[in-house]
Amino acid sequence: ADHLVVAVPGTAETRGLVGPDVIAALPPGACLINVARAAVLDVPAVVTALRTGRLHAALLDVHDQEPLPPDSPLWAVDRLWITPHSAFRYPGETADLADLICQNHRSLQAGEPLRNLAGS
Repeated sequence: ADHLVVAVPGTAETRGLVGPDVIAALPPGACLINVARAAVLDVPAVVTALRTGRLHAALLDVHDQEPLPPDSPLWAVDRLWITPHSAFRYPGETADLADLICQNHRSLQAGEPLRNLAGS
């Protein structure tokens, strides 16, 4: 496959599913997209494959730590695209997000705690 899209649940059986062996089975210059769970992917193997040219590009939508910290070395890897765990969408998500933003704005104005803060 020229493109491998990983979209499996994070289970004991899928932990480390995509590692050096799977990457080696792809044709040189393939692209890898992970919208599964971070534990499914051997990230150091992906970085190595990008740096050696084995992979043309990779997109990681999920990370061990979310959001991905600004000092993560992954930000500096050429041809590695980082997205903020945004592959999943559901009907009504845009309205729910707008409600959250409005509620947090009201809470901020009132000096009350905000919902959905990172690390909370």
